[in-house]
Amino acid sequence: MQKNAFAVLQLLQEIEKQSEYSGNTVIVGASMGGLVGRYALTYAEKYGLLHHTFTFISFDTPHRGANIPLGVQEWLHYFASDSRQAKDANAQLNTPAAKPMLVLQRGDNTEHVYFYNELAKLGFPRQTSNLAMANGSSGGTGYDFQPAEKIID
Repeated sequence: MQKNAFAVLQLLQEIEKQSEYSGNTVIVGASMGGLVGRYALTYAEKYGLLHHTFTFISFDTPHRGANIPLGVQEWLHYFASDSRQAKDANAQLNTPAAKPMLVLQRGDNTEHVYFYNELAKLGFPRQTSNLAMANGSSGGTGYDFQPAEKIID
């Protein structure tokens, strides 16, 4: 993710060179893209680099980590040899992009701990207007079904 954040910083510098709208850049990042944008902007601010960004929007970004239950991860691992879908999903959970985001994961959790400790030290951008949007239930309330109820046939 850090490598992607540095690419974003290079892109912001290039936009600034070629644009007549200096300082009016808006960054919108969905999921991991929000982490990349956050890292890029806060890194720039910490080290005195100009990012020329006015607004930062994160959408469904796991700012504290992604929660995929260990039971689901184990299930995908177990059925990976029997199901193409399970194999693909299991492989996605083990990519260099996904591993730092997973709060709990099969095996070593070092990448998550390292990345989120660094992200916590950086914090959030201070020179931008920051907006966060979540496509969720605000804590598990408001659903029209009960836990363990069959909702799909």
